[in-house]
Amino acid sequence: MTKKTNNTEPVEDNFSTQFPEFDPETPYKDKIRLWVMNFKTVYEVRIPYEGKKHFAYFRKPSKSEMLLYYNNIMNSAPTKALEILFNTCLLECDPFVKQNDEAYVSTVLACGSFVSLFNSEVKKN
Repeated sequence: MTKKTNNTEPVEDNFSTQFPEFDPETPYKDKIRLWVMNFKTVYEVRIPYEGKKHFAYFRKPSKSEMLLYYNNIMNSAPTKALEILFNTCLLECDPFVKQNDEAYVSTVLACGSFVSLFNSEVKKN
């Protein structure tokens, strides 16, 4: 995509090359640039519905948020754990995501992919 500037020549919009993991159709391009600068890791959740894409953006959970997530998983409350991630890590989303029950639940369930752990080994001497 090209942008017009005050000059006569168009300037190439480098969003797609700078952030290839994000959908180039997103209306949040300028915010994504800032979020990546501030949070380093930003997740995009896309919800296609009736020919239109809806977006939600999340930052990476903090250490305490990950521990809270796993605490709720261990206490047999996985949906509560996912909803905690949704509420604490959400940067911004289309209003549709919060207004449509199916879109909301789909996005909450996607939040589980934000948390991953390393394999660890425990050895007893």
